[in-house]
Amino acid sequence: MLSISFDELSETHQAAWEIYNENLDSAEILFKEALSEYKSYLDVRRETVVLIDLASLNNQRGNLIDKLRYLHQAERLSVQFEDSTIKRSLYKQLYGSYAYLDRLDKALEYLKKQSGYIQAGNDAARFDYLNNISDLYIQTGDFNLAKEYLDTLNFITPFSDINKRFVLNKYGLYFYKRNKIDSALHYYKKSMDYYSTWHEKVELSATLNYYSIRQETYGDVALYTIDSLLAVAKNLKYMDDFAQLLSIKSDITKDTTYIHEAIQIADTLGTIGFKCDLINAFVKLQNELHHFEYSESNKNLYNHLKDSIESYNTKLKAKHVAVLEEAIQEVEDQNIFRENFLLYLLIFISLALILYSFYYKNKNRTG
Repeated sequence: MLSISFDELSETHQAAWEIYNENLDSAEILFKEALSEYKSYLDVRRETVVLIDLASLNNQRGNLIDKLRYLHQAERLSVQFEDSTIKRSLYKQLYGSYAYLDRLDKALEYLKKQSGYIQAGNDAARFDYLNNISDLYIQTGDFNLAKEYLDTLNFITPFSDINKRFVLNKYGLYFYKRNKIDSALHYYKKSMDYYSTWHEKVELSATLNYYSIRQETYGDVALYTIDSLLAVAKNLKYMDDFAQLLSIKSDITKDTTYIHEAIQIADTLGTIGFKCDLINAFVKLQNELHHFEYSESNKNLYNHLKDSIESYNTKLKAKHVAVLEEAIQEVEDQNIFRENFLLYLLIFISLALILYSFYYKNKNRTG
């Protein structure tokens, strides 16, 4: 929550939030009206808040350009006041934006700025910060720093805390990225054992990570375990989990029927990256079963999809870089204008004072 309560917002700003979930277009109009109101009042704190709200709205739309513009406008205003809650919220959004763009250097910069506004006793904010920075260092391959922050995160999170599952899962990811499979399995298993029912377990990424890695490395996952999870996933309509479990079942039974069904589900979901991974697993299984006449065509399909995904990601990254450069340039132009405006204003005031002084002296002489 921001330090400005809902009741302190203008009626227009409140009305925007009341329809936010139903109609983004109308909410945007009201947010902009509230922005104009706050500007007329010279209320930079509430102006900053509504800019952050507009950034969130554009994030909902997937409009990264406007999201960054609003966030950087808010950042420029935020230097005029001190409010740890508003600034922490602002820097968190900037961190998330740059992390999404794979600009991990900028993401880290804003994450560290965010840490400076975590108030003593705010355990949720501290957990969030440590979780994000350890994840960031895992992504960059700075494993010593990742472990340092992860150990701190683990230390401050009691085992009775529901968030402990995320910490244990993060350890699993850390060791998996370091290719220490047994340690990864240990922590994924600990994260799973934190819960007592399959209903709870199937909602955790640790569950599928554990059984996928276990089957791939040791090939000793029990069929009844996967069938139990399949029943829960189907009942809860977690179709992506269901498809991944079918892939594991195919590997256990050496029956390609299940992974074929999984690929059809990925098709229905429209998750091309997931489908590509499943086809790759399908090819490996077909080769293992010596179905070479079928595996070759699937291998060609896999390569085609992989090339398409890489091409798409390359284009998307180029687009993001262009968006980033455009947003940064706009902010720099605004800052230059602001600095020059203040300089010119200072010069104008100085000249006015000089002219006034000169006029006043001359008037006294003639008088």
